[in-house]
Amino acid sequence: MRDLDLPSSSIDAESFLLALAAGELDRCVVYLNSSDTDTQSDAGLNCRLAEALMHQSRRDEAVECVRRALQWADGDAAMLRVCAWVFSNCGCHAEAAGAYRRLVELCPDQIEFYRHASGSLAAIGQLDEAIADGRKASDLAPQNTEFALHVGSLLLGARRNDEAALYLDRAVALEPDNTSALCGLSAARHAQGHGDTAVAMALRMATLTPGDSRMAIHAAELLLSCGRADEAAELLHGAAGDAADPCLFRVLSAAEMVRGRLDAALEAVERALAVAPDIAEFHIHRGHLLWRQDDIAGAALALDRAAALDPANPELKRAQMSLYLAAGLITEATVVGGELLHRFPDDQSSAEAVMHVLTHRLDTIEGEYVVLNDAGGRGMRPRRSPPGMLDRLRSQRRVIGALILRETRTRFADAKLGYGWALIEPILHITLLSVTFAVLMNGQPPIGTQFFIFYFTGLVRYEAATAT
Repeated sequence: MRDLDLPSSSIDAESFLLALAAGELDRCVVYLNSSDTDTQSDAGLNCRLAEALMHQSRRDEAVECVRRALQWADGDAAMLRVCAWVFSNCGCHAEAAGAYRRLVELCPDQIEFYRHASGSLAAIGQLDEAIADGRKASDLAPQNTEFALHVGSLLLGARRNDEAALYLDRAVALEPDNTSALCGLSAARHAQGHGDTAVAMALRMATLTPGDSRMAIHAAELLLSCGRADEAAELLHGAAGDAADPCLFRVLSAAEMVRGRLDAALEAVERALAVAPDIAEFHIHRGHLLWRQDDIAGAALALDRAAALDPANPELKRAQMSLYLAAGLITEATVVGGELLHRFPDDQSSAEAVMHVLTHRLDTIEGEYVVLNDAGGRGMRPRRSPPGMLDRLRSQRRVIGALILRETRTRFADAKLGYGWALIEPILHITLLSVTFAVLMNGQPPIGTQFFIFYFTGLVRYEAATAT
């Protein structure tokens, strides 16, 4: 077959199919790339080659073939199906969605086309369209568990919990031991506020799959959200064994922390870090645990490690700021607060945390209480009487002063003239415009005799009204 002569100007279907049957895929690819494929029969040959290439995992070349064929495939369901299949399996979900939508229009009675279109649309983020096609497939085939589970999961992701529960209920009714359906339905029931029902389903799911750590984690998280930390810890301890899932140990650490067993919580998170040392959130959690055990130095090292892994994490910055504040390192806490505001100026939680630090610093400066930097422990602060009206006004004055100082530094820190620029800029602006308009209007203002006074009084009012 290697001496087969394939013409280059047009496709000889018989010669091409002989080469394809002989496994001469490279020659077939060269042949189609160098030929004029401008007929529907040529498009069919491209689809045949694309299928063969997919079976050999030559995905990029298969995609090229179906892209050539697609323009001739409008009325041919078989070719459209091959094109959609290749696009979907090669990650070209937008093109797959387009091909499946054309198949739906061409063959509205083919239910699986709605399901495949839904999957491709979901992959490109068109969730509403994906849900519509998924519901169509499930409603046309109500006995299909996979269709019901698919659309239920999409609705759950869209936070349409009541609708999700209907389809997930259908999936569980069809297959009571389907753990994926049970997992989705338990999440929907929890979102609906039926915590006990959700937990019961999750525990059943964990029983059905004793070796699946994901199911144990899901059940434990539901138990924790319902305030049943003891049961969550017991379940996770039973699932841990020789497991190497770091997420399991992280959730176990949270359960032990809720139970007040800090040593056990610390041991669990350290097991998680032994498997996944590069997850910043694990280090942040470990830092919180060490802090609660009064190991300030160890907590600082844990947070520094998290900062090296994820320096832009606002939760980390807030944890560092709170740690410095607890240790009496007010200056360091203020510096971290400045970084937090600079990186996340619109984050409400960050703004509140920084305000707490500023208030703490101002109170400390005025001597209202003394910050103890004693690693051995912090004494109880005597109860103070409620502040009077003058004390509250003074506190508000300090807060407003701190905010004005922060705003001024933010606006003028980069200017070479510093705060002076706030005065120099409007003066130069007024002077330049006054001179310019005085020349243009020959020094005669519409009102009065002094053009500078006329223009100054108007521009100052305008600048005050439009300043941001």
